[in-house]
Amino acid sequence: MIKSNRTKFLWALFLFMAFYAVLRSIGKLFKWNPAYLQSTDFIGFYLPILFLFVYCIVTMGFLHGIGIILATFFISSYLELIGQEYGLFFGAHYTYQDDVTMVMSIPVVISFYWAGLIIIGYEVVSTLLLWSAREKPNKGQKDFILLPPLILLDGLVVTAISILLDPIGVRLEIWSWQVNGSHFGTPLGNFRGWFLTTIIATGLFRLFEYFYPHKIKWTDDSVRLIPVLGYALLCFGLCIKAIELELPSLAVVGFLAMSPITVINFTLFFLGKNKRRP
Repeated sequence: MIKSNRTKFLWALFLFMAFYAVLRSIGKLFKWNPAYLQSTDFIGFYLPILFLFVYCIVTMGFLHGIGIILATFFISSYLELIGQEYGLFFGAHYTYQDDVTMVMSIPVVISFYWAGLIIIGYEVVSTLLLWSAREKPNKGQKDFILLPPLILLDGLVVTAISILLDPIGVRLEIWSWQVNGSHFGTPLGNFRGWFLTTIIATGLFRLFEYFYPHKIKWTDDSVRLIPVLGYALLCFGLCIKAIELELPSLAVVGFLAMSPITVINFTLFFLGKNKRRP
């Protein structure tokens, strides 16, 4: 009963956010953006990150949930600081706009979004194992060899987001580069930074999970579709934003980068349905 209630809670909250996000994206695309809806934009901006953190704790348990949140938050923040100070990791020096809450030159909301995006990538990759009726690598199964390809895939899935996200951030003047890059104003080295940041964060957490696996199932398997749907909605929203900013070619490139993992995920989900039945 408790497992079912947790599952219903997560689905209800996600469906509310999904409906709101789709409504706002389509509305903005067709220039329908009334003032009374603009005042609710904080819902679409902050609630997804809060939801992801709650999702981690509910589905993984407190220790593992807090573990991945802290790992992704602090590792990404630390590497951002190095990147800003020395121009390492991300290909060039960059700065954020000044009218946001900053901690050591990094907006607090950016650090939370880093954590959220890495977590959603980690979850999308992990569901591939679930749909294939496999457990995550752990010392009991002695399948350490699976860790490197999973971590590399984490990096690719999250970096695909930046192909859309970073040029949009530049166009909106949320951040700026000292030297304009070849990808819609973004240096190509930026994507190396996204990839390295992701594989370091998820690599450490997957290594922790290998030695200290989480065995209890707190929710039904259906909730594991939520990150996949969230990733697909993120792709949709960013593509709509790119079109709104008159960057249709960016929308095409970003869609081609982000959509394959979603298609693969749903394909494995439907193919593995019978295999997962008790």
